[in-house]
Formats: sequence, C-alpha cells, structure tokens
Amino acid sequence: MNDLQARFVRDGYVIYKSDVILAKVVKLQSLFETKFQSRFDTDTVMNRNLIKRFAESIDLAELYASSEIYQMVKSLGVKTPVYCGPAFSHYTHTDLTGNCYGLPWHQDYPSMASSSSSVIVWISVNDCSVHTHSIEVAPGQHVNGLLPGEQTDTGYICSCQTFANSKVLNVCAGDVLLFSPYLPHRTFMNPASTAYKLSFSRRFDDLDDPGWRKNKFANAYCTSVDRVLFTQTLDS
Repeated sequence: MNDLQARFVRDGYVIYKSDVILAKVVKLQSLFETKFQSRFDTDTVMNRNLIKRFAESIDLAELYASSEIYQMVKSLGVKTPVYCGPAFSHYTHTDLTGNCYGLPWHQDYPSMASSSSSVIVWISVNDCSVHTHSIEVAPGQHVNGLLPGEQTDTGYICSCQTFANSKVLNVCAGDVLLFSPYLPHRTFMNPASTAYKLSFSRRFDDLDDPGWRKNKFANAYCTSVDRVLFTQTLDS
C-alpha cells in the first residue's frame, strides 16, 4: 500500500497535487469568469443556472475524464470506475447568488445508493482555506459507515453535528480532493471573506463491487425531463 492509499484508508480522504491538472483548472477558472460569471446580474435564478451550465461544460467533463484522475481513483480501490450521477457544483459566497448557503454535516452514500467502494473527486477552481471558504471534514469517521441521520431534499444530514476532530481543509486551486462516500463533511464559510469559492465533485462507482451487483447496479440518480419547460421559453 502506497502513502496515498494509506492516508485514504486512515483518514477517509486524501489531497493529490498535479501540475497537469492545475493547468487545466487555471483554464477552467478563466472560462468561468469570462464566459459565465461575467453574465451574472441581479437575477439569482439565472446566475445559479449559469453555474449549473458550467458544471455541464465540455472543459469540465474533459477534466474528470482525464487519465490522471482515472488512475487516482483506481489506485484507491475502485477497480472498474463508472460515473455515479453528474458533476455537482458548489458555489459559496456571501453575495445574493451564494446567499451564505452551505450544507451542514452530511454523508454522500445515501444520495448514491450504489457502490460502497466508490470515491468522490472534489476540485476547486480557486484556493480554499479558513481565510476564504472551504470544505470541513471529520477524519477517520468513515470507518463507522452510515451514521444516524435523515435523508432530506439537499442530502443525508447527520444527526450529530459536532465532530471533535473536524478539520477545515486547505485545498489549493487545482488540488484533487478524494474522499469516501461515508466521510462526514460540510461547507465551511468565512462570513468575512469577499471572495467566491467554486468547486465541483463527481462520484465514481466500482462496477466490480459485489454488493452493487447484488443490488442490480441500482443508482439513486435518474434522468428527468421537464416536458413543459419549452412552453415557458416560447412565451418569453
């Protein structure tokens, strides 16, 4: 077991640094700020939709499909990686679009309901720390599996909202944070910061997981089509 694997097994997460991925993320940040964020106005619904469209951009898809991320995920025990759901955006800011919003302590597995040996890959386009906004984790708590909690529209919220060993992570732009679907984590927001934080996460399941085979390779995500949205766009 190499050091990366050992830290992942012990803590439930690991941060990987790569100059190749950093170069891609620098371009992503520029694309977001020039083509998407530059279109923000007082319409917060439109702004959030722009962030979602950026999460669906070809450039971000190419980042997550890179051979380096694929090999990292495999090195952590996902023998045959397949995507579990889309790429998710996490925009943190004190402005009207961010609205000081952040998820409390939660776990990702109940929102996946797929492979237990999966890995979440989390990447930010800007630096994250206690001085800006970031992600806070409870190292080692993943070994306890699914904690008591409640499934809500925003995720599986842990009943326990205090972890003595919690840690706000320093994640530089371009760093790759990989963590277990059972690792409790939450949004860290610094109300004094005027900066925005934009990160993305994508979940990788393991097709070779026998437990998932037993559950017929089910996945919590499904395709839904709004069949009447076009009528609203025609009227606008």
